[in-house]
Amino acid sequence: MHCRTLLIACFALLLALPAAAAESRGLYVNAKWGESDTEASVGDIFDTVIDGDADSTAYEVGWRLNNLIAFQAGYHNLGSFSALSVCPPEALALCAGPDIGIETDTIAYSLSLVPQLPLTKSMSVFGKIGIVALQGDVEAVLDDGSRFSEDISDEDIIYGAGIKLSLIGRLSIFYELEYLGSDIESQYLGASFQF
Repeated sequence: MHCRTLLIACFALLLALPAAAAESRGLYVNAKWGESDTEASVGDIFDTVIDGDADSTAYEVGWRLNNLIAFQAGYHNLGSFSALSVCPPEALALCAGPDIGIETDTIAYSLSLVPQLPLTKSMSVFGKIGIVALQGDVEAVLDDGSRFSEDISDEDIIYGAGIKLSLIGRLSIFYELEYLGSDIESQYLGASFQF
């Protein structure tokens, strides 16, 4: 349901007329810092369930066609999460109990359409819709020191919205709420520079 609402909002932004803002187009870069909340069932050999918060960062580069639309690519470091997993059958003799602690490190790469609606000369709201490829490393250390690890990967949608405030020259700051599929929610504060 959130995806459908966001798509409708993005198309509405594309059709809206911009406020009196200077035309901006061309290359831009974003750096953003925040926190990611993950609630996911990984489906790996450990039957891992991730539920936690971690500090996260993201770096994006994009091309703004005009005040209303941009395309961007991003790298997202979602941090390390602790998880609880079921001991795999082949390692039951090594586990102290049926559940074992797991550590996961997750990164993602994204391609997005970013519609924007200028509200004033220095403030705008924006949306984001696109695709994301997630990659992670799941690792467990058992009681005897044995290590089990597995690489995981998944593809999903990325969507979100935010508000941007122009500071001086081509520098802006922004707040963004971003979702990677239905499992990961991130809140970011960031800075953007338009070349």
